[in-house]
Amino acid sequence: MTSEKPQAWRFAGAVALLAGTAFYFSTKAAHQNFDYTYRVALVLLRGHLGSAGAPPSWLSEMVPVGGKYYSVFPLGAVLVNIPVALLRKMGLIHNWPAHELAAVLAASCVFFFYRLSHVREISRARRVLLSLFPIFATWSWCILGFGGAWQIALGFALLGQVASLYYTLVRRNPLLAGAWFAVGPAVSLTWEPGRGPIGPPLFGATRQALELIGYFYGLGALIVAFGAFAVGRFSSRPGVAADQAVAGVARTEPPAQAAPGPATPRRRRLRLPRRRGAGAAREGRSVAP
Repeated sequence: MTSEKPQAWRFAGAVALLAGTAFYFSTKAAHQNFDYTYRVALVLLRGHLGSAGAPPSWLSEMVPVGGKYYSVFPLGAVLVNIPVALLRKMGLIHNWPAHELAAVLAASCVFFFYRLSHVREISRARRVLLSLFPIFATWSWCILGFGGAWQIALGFALLGQVASLYYTLVRRNPLLAGAWFAVGPAVSLTWEPGRGPIGPPLFGATRQALELIGYFYGLGALIVAFGAFAVGRFSSRPGVAADQAVAGVARTEPPAQAAPGPATPRRRRLRLPRRRGAGAAREGRSVAP
């Protein structure tokens, strides 16, 4: 993993901008009228879950219940359209900008794919090819280009996956997300003072405790736990592999021998013949003539 440099971020942004521009002019949002999630996001901003009026005839997947029409799309596909619905509410746009939204998603995916390539050392040209391949060399180019509710939802899913891989393998800071879930309710009291961190409490104490644990404190602890596990797993493998390789080389190589030094001459003792008489005299014996 390389160090984070401003030049690398700017180059990744330039590649993403060119990719988004090319995606915009090479696709046509033929399914832009199928704006289920955008319509439901507008309804949510009004404080309702379902639309009171009958939807157009081409929106056949709206489910009528109790005089209102509800969407069968997942909640996440609706929530990601809240910023676009806010632009509509402020009068900045009039229709669902599916074509522009698809181009922004494509550019964002290319940006994170390029940053994800920093998981190992490769050339810049190869990084560019790896970042463009998942968008322009797969069905993503065709499917996301249709610009329907389903296609935009899949584009957000792809962006979330590549971003999660980047913040797990390269930046490795999923712990910040979990920590925010854990401390977010307490921090929200700074701008929303009241009896609880998420508004006035409803139902009994058990229900309130389960909501706080399930939506904030417990979820944050779970994310921190999984993030710590992932960080430890992906950051320790290269070191363990290197240690094993060194150990294998050490087992296969013969023990190193000391380099021969200069030969030192060996000192030999000169032994003189012993005189028999002198030896006997020392032992207190007489010598026969």
